[in-house]
Amino acid sequence: MEVVGGLLSALSPSKTRAIEIPSPPAARHSEHGNISTSTSVSTASSPVQLPLRSGSAPNLTDTEQQALIKEEKERRDKEVEIVLTIGKPLEEVVIPLNATSDVISRPKILPPKSEAEMSRHLKEYERVAKHSRETMEREAKEKAKNDQAQKLREKKISEQLKVWQDDIIPKWEQKKKKKKTIALYWQGIPPSVRGKVWGLTLGNELRINRDLYEISQGHALKAKQALYQEQLNHNMSNIQISNSPKKDKLEHSSSSSRKHIETKNDRSHSTREQLENEVGYESDTSEDVLGKESSVQLIHLDLPANFPAIDLYNKKGPMHQSLVDVLEAYVCYRPDVGFVPEMSYLAATFLLYMESYEAFIALANLLNQPFYMALFRFDMTVIARYMNAMSGLIEAFLPRVYKNLTSLSIMPEIFLTDWLMTMYTKAMPLDIATRIWDITLIEGEMFLFRVTLAILRMYANILSVGSFEEGMALLKNLPKEMKEDDFFAFINEFPFDPKKWHVLVNTNK
Repeated sequence: MEVVGGLLSALSPSKTRAIEIPSPPAARHSEHGNISTSTSVSTASSPVQLPLRSGSAPNLTDTEQQALIKEEKERRDKEVEIVLTIGKPLEEVVIPLNATSDVISRPKILPPKSEAEMSRHLKEYERVAKHSRETMEREAKEKAKNDQAQKLREKKISEQLKVWQDDIIPKWEQKKKKKKTIALYWQGIPPSVRGKVWGLTLGNELRINRDLYEISQGHALKAKQALYQEQLNHNMSNIQISNSPKKDKLEHSSSSSRKHIETKNDRSHSTREQLENEVGYESDTSEDVLGKESSVQLIHLDLPANFPAIDLYNKKGPMHQSLVDVLEAYVCYRPDVGFVPEMSYLAATFLLYMESYEAFIALANLLNQPFYMALFRFDMTVIARYMNAMSGLIEAFLPRVYKNLTSLSIMPEIFLTDWLMTMYTKAMPLDIATRIWDITLIEGEMFLFRVTLAILRMYANILSVGSFEEGMALLKNLPKEMKEDDFFAFINEFPFDPKKWHVLVNTNK
């Protein structure tokens, strides 16, 4: 800390010029210990104390003490000014012109430094400044490189968008299986047409129309009303009215509650009748509409937990109700499946690029595929086949990772099921996850297992030697900072032949 004080002391606001200056705290070190700018910032806001060593200065008069305090305060303010310049463009950073004296010398009222001490501090200052300059130059080059890459990416997306809009989408049936089209899937579908392309890719084999969507929404409303009525009846049956002095008061309260319930039921009946007239179905009793449809009540409980960081889908978010509508409609469209929390991630991703009705069609057709239906109906026989196939792939492609994970009893089903059911939207950054979706929708679920291998390959240095805690922490919470191009390069290391994949999956059938 003495070195820090020597480097940053006695700063004067006069005679300044633009030069390059020390940089981020993490990059600054000294042979005497860490040089941290946080110390300078914190001391600037603390009460000013005279920086006198014991016996280093004579007794001072009040005037001299005030002058010294003022000088010390100005010095600390200047330290903060230098700290706050870190990260600014070099031409905006200024420090005193006479760096050899003003920056590293002590206040005039204190004993001057020896030549050896001045020389040592100056060398230290120059070393830190050089390191900072190199760090800032490196960061500037990296930023320029990233900016250039982003411009090229945006230009490429613009060119691809024109191809999608003018050539592929209008001639979908003729173009959808062409090599050029598949290559464009791999490069990432432009966001402005992603919803359209996803819908075309999935198709509508189930022949869902808007009437069916509205009917499913109506059933969801009836299911919620039946659940409300059931809960209300249960609560009423638990009310015990005794012969206590409070009996009259309780009877009055019960009467008021019954009136409130009747009013509520009248409103529900009116809403139900309106839906029946508009959509065209007959009323069912609560026993008829319950079953797995009753899982609609879980949707409201699970959404806040599933999307804590996405404001679009929280309870007050602009897309919350759309997500609820799609999920409720699906639960009532497929009551044999019911609500599974991982569905939320799929529906939410569709809604980023589609309207509610289109998202419902896409979700229903996706989950109707045998692989996803097995996952969401928890068909353990089918799931076990895929997990065994994944184990074989890890053993073949990443033997060291396989050996360590197996020794730690970290089997694929522990981490993979969640990845597959959410199609990586929960585990990975959204821009990478949507590109995974682009390719998965055209190539099938096989691609999801290539993604798994790429993840294990990317973090093989940890997974091949790490402990159980380290492995689980990584696999359950993948790093959010991922370079998109690097990750897809890892995926390309694991080419799959569709026929061999089919044989592998069905080996233990």
